[in-house]
Amino acid sequence: MRQKNLRETFLAGAAIAALLASPAMAQDAPAGEGAPSGDIVVTGTRVVRDGYLAPTPTTVVGVAEIQKSAQVQLADYINQLPQLSNSLSPTTNRNGSSSGASFLNLRGLGVNRTLVLLDGRRVTPSSLTGNVDFALLPQALVQRVDIVTGGASSAWGSDAVAGVVNLVLDREFKGLKGEIVSGISDHGDGGQFKANLSFGTPFADGRGHFIASVEHNELKDVPRAGSRDWYKGWNIVNNPAYVAGGSAPMRLLVPNVGLSRSTPGGLISAGPLAGTQFLAGGEPARFNPGSVSGLLSYGGDGYLAGQDQQLLTPVNWDTVYARAEYEVSPAFTLFADGNYAKADSSYSVRLYQRDGNITISRQNAYLDPATAARMDAAGLTSFQLGKLHTDLPVAKVKSSRELIRGVVGATGDLGGSWSYDAYYQYGRTLFDTAAVNNVITANYNNAVDAVDQGLIQTGVANGNIVCRSSLTSPGNGCVPFDVFGTGGVSQAAQDYIFGEATQSTVIKQQVAAANLRGEPFSLWAGPVSVALGVEWRKEQYNARQPDPISLTNGFFLGNYKPSAGSFNVREGYFEAVVPLLVDLPFAKRVEFDGAVRYTDYSTSGSIATWKAGLSWEVDDQLRLRGTISRDIRAPNLNELFLASASTNFAIVDPVAGGNYSVRRVVAGNRNLGPERAITKSAGIVYRPNWFPGFSASVDVYDIKIDDAIFTPDAQVVIDQCQAGVQALCAAISRGAGNLVTEIRVLPQNVLSERARGLDIDASYRRPLGEGQLSIRALASHVFKREVDSFGTFLRYDGVTGDGLGLPKWRAQTTVTYDQGGFSTTLTSRYVSGGVLNKAWGPADIDDNSTASRTYFDLSASYTFSRTHGTEMQIFGVVQNLFDKDPAVSVATSGNAFTSTGTNASFFDTIGRQFRVGVRFRR
Repeated sequence: MRQKNLRETFLAGAAIAALLASPAMAQDAPAGEGAPSGDIVVTGTRVVRDGYLAPTPTTVVGVAEIQKSAQVQLADYINQLPQLSNSLSPTTNRNGSSSGASFLNLRGLGVNRTLVLLDGRRVTPSSLTGNVDFALLPQALVQRVDIVTGGASSAWGSDAVAGVVNLVLDREFKGLKGEIVSGISDHGDGGQFKANLSFGTPFADGRGHFIASVEHNELKDVPRAGSRDWYKGWNIVNNPAYVAGGSAPMRLLVPNVGLSRSTPGGLISAGPLAGTQFLAGGEPARFNPGSVSGLLSYGGDGYLAGQDQQLLTPVNWDTVYARAEYEVSPAFTLFADGNYAKADSSYSVRLYQRDGNITISRQNAYLDPATAARMDAAGLTSFQLGKLHTDLPVAKVKSSRELIRGVVGATGDLGGSWSYDAYYQYGRTLFDTAAVNNVITANYNNAVDAVDQGLIQTGVANGNIVCRSSLTSPGNGCVPFDVFGTGGVSQAAQDYIFGEATQSTVIKQQVAAANLRGEPFSLWAGPVSVALGVEWRKEQYNARQPDPISLTNGFFLGNYKPSAGSFNVREGYFEAVVPLLVDLPFAKRVEFDGAVRYTDYSTSGSIATWKAGLSWEVDDQLRLRGTISRDIRAPNLNELFLASASTNFAIVDPVAGGNYSVRRVVAGNRNLGPERAITKSAGIVYRPNWFPGFSASVDVYDIKIDDAIFTPDAQVVIDQCQAGVQALCAAISRGAGNLVTEIRVLPQNVLSERARGLDIDASYRRPLGEGQLSIRALASHVFKREVDSFGTFLRYDGVTGDGLGLPKWRAQTTVTYDQGGFSTTLTSRYVSGGVLNKAWGPADIDDNSTASRTYFDLSASYTFSRTHGTEMQIFGVVQNLFDKDPAVSVATSGNAFTSTGTNASFFDTIGRQFRVGVRFRR
């Protein structure tokens, strides 16, 4: 099947290429659109100035580099850059209504600390956490992507703590162009498809210009980790040989780790019959637990639950974009642009699981005689059963995100060096969420409690099996099912126990802004350039009344609650570039860049951000740069106003003892204030005359965040309460047996964070033979990633087994050779090895290490000679050329029983992938 799928993919691509390669379709390279000439707009600053190089480090990725990767989604290429870590994507994003979305994460500081812009303007958030799904932005007309790897709040406002990613479109595009891409994995799954068409034309004798694009993208799922041979059920378990003060470590990293309290057929987890499991047909058998470690076990019959985890969330995207501008006069050009986008995804969350808390009565009509006899002998009237329902459809979260955005405004030259722009923007994001195949807990408990009607009512069995609850409430619709074994749940029973937790949420954003730029006067070293402006922004949302069952927390998943909230922001900024020295022996040019922004939030009050930077161009070869800035992130709608959201977490309870699952409920906190950060960076740019074609930059950074907003997970609450943090003890509710029944938490400004590192960007170009050789290398090194959590300093640098962890090194190198119409590129992607947990040593775990990985991608394209005004290019890509498996990198927190044994944020879990396609332009 795999060979057939691969063959069909390549044949389809070849057929498309053959059709388009007719004489009317031949061309030069279509991938050569470059940056516009004239004034250079640098995302790291608001100043527009010919030849100005801002002191804030900025990585620019051009369309030619993007096209060589032939990714279906541009975000997948951006996320491979070393400056980004722990971004969310269809391989990692499984967060309810935003599942499958692409949220970028600079420096690994969190997706909500990376500001995403479209042509220098904000975009309506795709989630209540304020993040923008990069996949919803128009990409067919991309000219370049600017990645500002430093604090930029003084230039762009809140959220730019880690930096800015600005998608810059080709607003002067002329002609017609299109692209079709098809791909598939080496396993025949994870199919990909992309098709787009763009058009641009001047009108009114060149005084106006119109561009438009339409795009459709598809990503098919990879449904199970167990479909990959690298999946071995790796996990962390307690060491049965551990003795405090002894030589044996506390934990072991082992493969084939399964569940200890539930099996597909059912497992009696406590009491005299503990260790009895039910096989597929319902017959009892002895369960070999091996070594038990809470909810996990190894070396026995435990089911490897991680094998059922979805590796790739299927998503369909559709995007439409259009822009028109008309020059009334040089001082007044009107423009309007708008975009519509929709994404539909379906994430398989997990199988329904009960960890030994299903009460089975002796009167259960499906109970086998042998077990019934054993209960009678032991004097039992009931026992507790654990079950992993492999015989039920997997619970899924289906989400639909729809973005509508429009901008109207004006730009103009005011004479001399002065220019302005002003605009109003309105955007709306609607996302509908449905948790389907979702067990209604009360209905499940009713359906499991199946009895013989005659036996209960008359003492004589009549074979009529009903729910016990139906005897006292005949019209309740309960349909009993056989919980022993697999396959005992009829469709009627599924219809009864399943429901849909639903919610529809609308986010609205309005922005009005005006900016003025110019050169008011000159100094001894040249003109002073300034930029100033004002901005007003309002964001609001309404999470509408959900289904009634969610209001009572009656579902296994979801349980959404209605909520609403809004805030508005008023801002003003001023930035100046002041030349200090020029044309001196040691200083060809020295410029100071300073900016300040005053921001007033309706929710948290006023705050100022600022930046001071210096750019020292020693000569044509050497430039030094450095900045220091104060940046902020204001609390988002979710952190402020969320009514409540519940998630099940596995915990280790030091009070009552044991491991079990509890519900964590999170709500908003309207008393939150903004996060505050100080960012420092310094770097060098070198273009040696003695080595033509080579250039390199090296920058160091140091980011310190105070009052960081933090929402603790369930285990953190338990552990910190045990450590004496009384404020968190109040969040824990306990019931019968002193077991935790619920943990309720609020986000709080309680943490401080620190990130220090180094970025390298080097490139080299030279003629080679009859062609051109181009090499570019990007690398990022993390010196420190530290979080102060309630007085405990946690280190995450060099950690690959935790959601906050960052590899010490990430690097990407591309080697391209172009000759005539042929081009080929070899890309290497390196992730350094590290540890699972920085706080662990030899006494804590037997193997704390994770291995490094280097992946290779190979692409090739051929551009046909232009014929009749049309140019065409065919191309192909092999990603993960050598089918390198991911490293073993087990999460040390969260729900361990669903772990796949690796970290998809850093390592390739899909395997070798193939893509072919065609581009044309005329």
